[in-house]
Amino acid sequence: MLPRSKGDAAGGRVGVPRGQRPETCPVRAVEAWLRASAIRYGSVFCRVTRWGTVEQGRGLSGEGVRLVLRRRA
Repeated sequence: MLPRSKGDAAGGRVGVPRGQRPETCPVRAVEAWLRASAIRYGSVFCRVTRWGTVEQGRGLSGEGVRLVLRRRA
C-alpha cells in the first residue's frame, strides 16, 4: 500500500496490484530493489547529485521522479 499523498491527513492509501507478468510487475520490481539495496526504512529512492554522490536519507522529490521517468520513457 502506498500513501495517496504526503500531505494526506486522513492517511488514505492506494493499493498497487501485482502485474500479470513477473518481468513487468511493479510490485516485484520494488521488492527486488529493496532486497538489492538493503533499504530497511526511509526513502526507497535516494537523490544522486550531478557528480554521482548518493544523498542517503534524502528521497527523490516528485519532480525528480518525473524527470527520471521522462528521460527513460
